Amino acid sequence: MYTPLHTFGTSILPVASVDVTLHTFLGVSWMILLPYTIFGAALMIYSQSRLMRGQRAIKREERLAASMTAQ
Repeated sequence: MYTPLHTFGTSILPVASVDVTLHTFLGVSWMILLPYTIFGAALMIYSQSRLMRGQRAIKREERLAASMTAQ
């Protein structure tokens, strides 16, 4: 099964390129939209860390349940 590898760099680079295109299309200065871009990147990083923490908790619970049924 393919498991994608997500790192900070691979998560941010596509967003930055989309933002450059969006800023150019809208004709709005980077100074106006930059805080929203930073907030969006921070929100993605926070969400990814919460997802990974939740996945680890589920795996831990599954291992605990498997060890309880094996006994």
